[in-house]
Amino acid sequence: MQHQNKQEYNFISEQIRKKPFYRKKWFQQTIGVLGLAVLFGGAAGVTFAVVKPWAEKMFGSPEEAAHIIVVEESETEPVSVSEAAAAAETESSELHTSDTHEYIDVSDYRQLYAEMANVAEEAERSIVTVTGEISDLDLFREADERSIQSSGLIVAKNSTNFFIVTEWEPIEDASKITVTFSDGQTAKARLQKKDEILGTAVIKVSLTGLPEETVENAAVAVLGDTETIEVGMPVIAAGSPLGYSESLAFGMITSVVPLAVTDGQYDLLTTDMIGSDEGSGILLNLDGDMIGIIAQRFSENGQIMLCGLEISDLRESISDLSNDTPQAYLGLLGRDIGETISEELDMPTGMFVREVAEGSPAMHAGVQKADTITEMDGEKIENVEDYVRLLKTHEPGDQIHLTLERKSMEQYVSLSMEITLDSR
Repeated sequence: MQHQNKQEYNFISEQIRKKPFYRKKWFQQTIGVLGLAVLFGGAAGVTFAVVKPWAEKMFGSPEEAAHIIVVEESETEPVSVSEAAAAAETESSELHTSDTHEYIDVSDYRQLYAEMANVAEEAERSIVTVTGEISDLDLFREADERSIQSSGLIVAKNSTNFFIVTEWEPIEDASKITVTFSDGQTAKARLQKKDEILGTAVIKVSLTGLPEETVENAAVAVLGDTETIEVGMPVIAAGSPLGYSESLAFGMITSVVPLAVTDGQYDLLTTDMIGSDEGSGILLNLDGDMIGIIAQRFSENGQIMLCGLEISDLRESISDLSNDTPQAYLGLLGRDIGETISEELDMPTGMFVREVAEGSPAMHAGVQKADTITEMDGEKIENVEDYVRLLKTHEPGDQIHLTLERKSMEQYVSLSMEITLDSR
């Protein structure tokens, strides 16, 4: 009992306490740094206060920095903003008072188009409408009559006939051809000669039976000087450029590119005028001279932008068709192989044969696609232009000597052929 009532005592009693922050080393170091900063800062302030007045007295106060203004290079003296505004207002006022005549308004725009329409109206005396009347039998053997129209151009006149160049396709199967002149007078026409390669034909209308007024009013087209044609040149499309008679369009030339056809090469004029794939007619310059014949059959990728063949390239063909002069035919479609292509592809220079027309003299003689024509009758051929020029010196029935290069077993072999020309 006594033992149980004894109180228990701890002879050792210890408690661990954290050191106060103000006695830690980092705190004491921070206080020391702050104290030094205050001491030096105060010293600097006192020094500046004492030295600044003395320095200003001895050396004077520094000048304030000027505001930087960047101006354009000019030989004139700088002017203030107010002066510049006043000068600009004066100049604007002078422009509006003295140069008013240089401004173009709606009336000027209307007058410009009216003058262009007058140019086309004058040229329309040379334009006719050609109608091909076709008669067929349908499935029930009943008559099926239809007509196709296109534009024609009066290109010549002699003592007995008007000669008109037009498209060949609309009159190819026609049993009757009718021409309507600009005054509305109609007359029958006969085929003079066709050129299926270009898709053109010349028809003739007898002067006999035509009213005197119609003969006097109809004008032979003036063929323009197309050597001056260039991209950006304003042009007028007259005839049936939109696919129907007496339509009209204004625009400009957008490109002049070489167009190779069988046995020929022509400049193709492309315009920015939207027409019709059935469009026909002529292209005029602003002087009213004809510079091209609309030829939509040569438009690329089915585009409907009006294009035409340059008239200077067609003069000889139109003359031959009008005079029923036979034209020599060989049957080759080519492209130029100049020095650059020759070096790059390791092939001879000349005219590369792209196509050989079926049934042509060239095909029968053995000329093949991918041959390169280098000579005709001993004269060198360097491009398509040389080929066309030399071919035109011959007539149907002439025999020519053709030299060509043909690739065989990774090398070119020279071949010679004697070919008798046909008529196109």
